[in-house]
Formats: sequence, C-alpha cells, structure tokens
Amino acid sequence: MMDSAPENIQKSNFTFPQSQPYQARFMKTPLQRHCAFFDRDQDGVISMTDTFRGLRALGYNWMFCLLGVAFIHLTMSYQTSPSWIPSLSMPIYLDRIERCRHGSSTKAYDYEGNVVSYPAVQSVFTRFDHENKGGLNVSELAWMIWNLRDSYDLFGWIMSAAWWIALFVMAADKRGILSQEVMLSQYDGSIFYALERQQQQSKKEI
Repeated sequence: MMDSAPENIQKSNFTFPQSQPYQARFMKTPLQRHCAFFDRDQDGVISMTDTFRGLRALGYNWMFCLLGVAFIHLTMSYQTSPSWIPSLSMPIYLDRIERCRHGSSTKAYDYEGNVVSYPAVQSVFTRFDHENKGGLNVSELAWMIWNLRDSYDLFGWIMSAAWWIALFVMAADKRGILSQEVMLSQYDGSIFYALERQQQQSKKEI
C-alpha cells in the first residue's frame, strides 16, 4: 500500500511520457491511455512480457505478476485479436482494446473507450463512501463491487473484483483508504505513472 495518497494528477492536462506519434495512434481514448502504460516497448501491442514488466514497475511481487499476466492475457487477448485464429503468445492490441469492456463495472467507458462522465463516475464512489472521507475502505469497496454486479455476469464480476482488489493493494493509503482521486485517475491510466515514480523513488532511498 502507498504511504500517502498519490501526487495530484489532473486527468485533463497530465503529460504522458510516450512520443506524440505513439499517442496519436494508440492513445486516442482514456481506455487506450489506461492500457498504454503496460505497452513497455511502445509498439501498440501489449505482450505478456510487457504486462509483467508493467506490474513489476507498479511494485507487485513476482508471483502476483505471473498470476496477473496469466489472468489478463487469457481474458483479454482474443477479443482484441485481428484474426479469428488465437495466438499462443496472447498479445493484446491497443487499437482494439475497447472490445475488452465488461459488465458489472462502474460503466465509465462507452463503446469507443471514452469516459462517459467523470462526475457521474465520481457519484458512484460517493454513494458508497459512508463517512464522506473522500475514498473507500476495503469493506466499502467490497460493497461497491457487490452492488455493481450485473445479473448472470460471472465473468464481469470476477474481472471487476480482480481489478479493484489489485488497485486497492497498490494504491490505498496508510489508513486503508482508496481515494476518489486515485479511483478517477485510473480511468486514463495517469495513476500508474505516479505509482511507478513512487516505486523508483523508494528504491533510490534504500
């Protein structure tokens, strides 16, 4: 967990480190920007190695990274594939990432991968923040995941639960609170770069 809430990140003016040509081609929508952090070699295709390196950059241990790679690529690769024939390397193509949207979520993304409305999404978090503390503790997060599930959508429920648990582990503060700022900034991926910088800084201080 993080020692404190991440530095302030403005979704509207955050400067992503990728080159402008890359951003113009592969980071057109918030959903693409959310995933581009894991495209470590910046070729528009997220390989299993890319995902592993991205998870390690966020501070996860080796075992979690291996499990994360298996889960992410088994569930997301084929939907983005340009071919009907599955690839054994299970790549994830950024230019088709909107196909990986699932149910039992906050419904933040539309069919093109754009965020429908940040205020609307924030109101979902506020509804489950019972003490108006600006974020959710683990029990409130679990209650949110349970209430957002869709009928007969076991896959979406599992995907949603896995993501929110992973985000809580890497980004909750010392109080055990996942702040609304963090939850909102994950939609365009800007939180990942702040977490990576914190990991790099922590290693320098050791």
